[in-house]
Amino acid sequence: MKKISALSVLLIAASLLTAVPASAGSVTIDTQGRVTISDHERTVLRNYYQQEQSDHGKAKDKKLNKGMEKRLASGKGLPPGWQKKMSRGDVVPSDIWRYHEPLPSSIIRRLPPQPEGVVTVRIDNQVVRVIEATHVLLDAFDLY
Repeated sequence: MKKISALSVLLIAASLLTAVPASAGSVTIDTQGRVTISDHERTVLRNYYQQEQSDHGKAKDKKLNKGMEKRLASGKGLPPGWQKKMSRGDVVPSDIWRYHEPLPSSIIRRLPPQPEGVVTVRIDNQVVRVIEATHVLLDAFDLY
């Protein structure tokens, strides 16, 4: 009897799910079996963060997470263009990943449920969807 790897099972499951059209109530899986961030999710996330910016002033005035505050205090920032160096399937480097921020619970309730083992977070001005255990990038987009 031939053994089937866990990756094979995931790919088979994803290919079965692609036959079902995505809606605002489900996570989008494209024709190649990749989990993506849907247009509906992008709109909800952009609207939330634009509203947050207008409520708190310009982006410069926005409170940063403690890790980013420390990095900026020591004269460092996120590497310029870090997101341009990454593509789907790449592992988010740990020096970048440590600056991720979980999405607020108020926004998570407005998004479709994540597939098991997948997490969507904010890093800098991007929202990224990754495999939680390995930090493999599934999809990303710019907020502004």
